[in-house]
Amino acid sequence: MVGMNSEPLPALLVVGGIILVAATCFEKRLVLRGGLALAAFSGLAGWVGAGGGMIGAVLLAGLLAVNLFHLALIFLRDRRLRFSDEEARMAASVFSALDKRQARHLMDQGIWIDGKAGESLTRENEPVSHLFYLSEGTAEVTSLGMWIATLKSPTLIGEVTVLDETGATATVSLDQPARFWCVPAVSLRRFLSENPDIRTALENSFAGAMAEKLRSSNQSRSATKNLTAAAA
Repeated sequence: MVGMNSEPLPALLVVGGIILVAATCFEKRLVLRGGLALAAFSGLAGWVGAGGGMIGAVLLAGLLAVNLFHLALIFLRDRRLRFSDEEARMAASVFSALDKRQARHLMDQGIWIDGKAGESLTRENEPVSHLFYLSEGTAEVTSLGMWIATLKSPTLIGEVTVLDETGATATVSLDQPARFWCVPAVSLRRFLSENPDIRTALENSFAGAMAEKLRSSNQSRSATKNLTAAAA
């Protein structure tokens, strides 16, 4: 038997440890369980290859078996989940940080609506009443009566302040007939307080949506400046 305290750790054990640490950084169950299973397999191979004792091998084998079992459950449950075409696009775009179960659970809290041109979704300085996902159509963003940006689908609306109950930073109004999903702010906050794992993933989605809006807004302003300069 190799003396585990006097010899350098086998490479597979080191790799397994790195994978284990990395896996715990992810919120998605599939990634977490897959990472744990891979870490256990790598650790087990390294342990056996180094002539480690039976107790360590059994523990690592048990860790591998438990996580393979949970992976099987995740695959079976996800196969039963059903999404419409617009729900699938929603999950893949603004809710990509959520796994299928989380996305399904969140979507079930809201409803789909056909909006009319001119309908306001948020009003500047007023509390955001709903979180919106614009599936089809566009919306105008204004502040102090001035145009700020045009939001194109698919995008989230109201994500900046819907969770903290402060006033909206701008007014957002549909400029054409549109299709959107929405969930009441009160219901969303209660739902997320009961599902902290979904809250963390959703906040990551909010951050991604905000970054995309800033990028699009900067591009629009840059294009406007170029047109103005060309016309001068």
